[in-house]
Amino acid sequence: MKIIKALLLICVCMAVTNGNAQRRRTTSKAKAKAKPVVVEEKQPSPEELLYENMLSSTQQIMIIDSVVVDKEQFINHIPLPPDCGSLMLYDAFFATSGHSDSYVWLNEFKNRVYYSIADANGKSEIGTMDKLGTNWTKGKRLEGLSYANSLNYPYLMSDGITLYFGQQGGNNSLGGYDIFVTRYDAESGTYFRPENIGLPFNSSANDYMYLEDETDNIGWFVTDRRQPEGKVCIYTFIPNKTRKNYDLSEYDEAHVKRFAAIESISDTWTDNTAKEEALQRLAKLTERRQQVNSDDQIHFVINDNITYRQVSQFKSPSAKKLFLTLVQTQERFMADSERLESLRDQYAEGGELVRARLTPTILDLEHSLEVSAQSIKDMEKQIRNAENMTINQ
Repeated sequence: MKIIKALLLICVCMAVTNGNAQRRRTTSKAKAKAKPVVVEEKQPSPEELLYENMLSSTQQIMIIDSVVVDKEQFINHIPLPPDCGSLMLYDAFFATSGHSDSYVWLNEFKNRVYYSIADANGKSEIGTMDKLGTNWTKGKRLEGLSYANSLNYPYLMSDGITLYFGQQGGNNSLGGYDIFVTRYDAESGTYFRPENIGLPFNSSANDYMYLEDETDNIGWFVTDRRQPEGKVCIYTFIPNKTRKNYDLSEYDEAHVKRFAAIESISDTWTDNTAKEEALQRLAKLTERRQQVNSDDQIHFVINDNITYRQVSQFKSPSAKKLFLTLVQTQERFMADSERLESLRDQYAEGGELVRARLTPTILDLEHSLEVSAQSIKDMEKQIRNAENMTINQ
């Protein structure tokens, strides 16, 4: 009997042990069926998608020179010949203040101007004016351009219809400012839909302005890519007569990305003869510009003992640059003064309706001239201080 009880006890223990083992196996299997972690792939941004689409159309250009300058002074470092017009700041041309980042292009005949000015919402738009006789027409906004984003840095080609400008952001932008091009449609009296000029001119940084001297076959574009705050790089390049893109059967994607980013301008030197000839043309452009500035006859008092008769006498580079801006401001001041006198004559001879129409314009112009006069005084003082400091060193 004892033997039977012992056998029964052994069987019960074995059953319990087998049950526990079965439960452990069941638990282990349940853990093995845990759901895998799903990692969502990051979707490319619209700017990244645009870049990928543009990469295969990267234009092949030869960049012959580059220089880093202060952004506020970059227009003084581009030797644009007179027949391509002239660049200046909005405040200098319109004899006003408060528009330090708005730019103006004036044609070679000085009778048409394209400019950037902020609207009521703070976004900049591009306008134009024509000079009829001694008076400028009322400014009008260019039609056909998208004004959902700020537009600036206008430049009109010699054909009179092709306009380059900078646009800040937008659906067709790589980021920051991008350079766009449009053309005037004489039939509709408006501009065609602007197009992004692509790589390597544009990037995810700010790419501001494009200029081209067709006579000398020299071009420039201005960007702040890889530059510290307040600085820009001016690239000088040889424009193509017809567009030429990099051959993807000759270059792999890594090389094309390098060209698009302009990691090294020496990468673009595919024809040393063409490069040297372009550098010679650039040197002549720079020399002609410096010669014109140096030969200008002036009368500017530096101190009680020194009066300059030529621009070339300035010792301080900053004083010389500021003096050239001063000359532009003074010229605009004289033109506005003449315009004011003409308006006053019309006011005196006109009837009630004419006077009512002219009053706001006259008041605005009088205020503008007051601001301009004070600006001229301030610049003269800054020029003298900078020049005397250099002389006394």
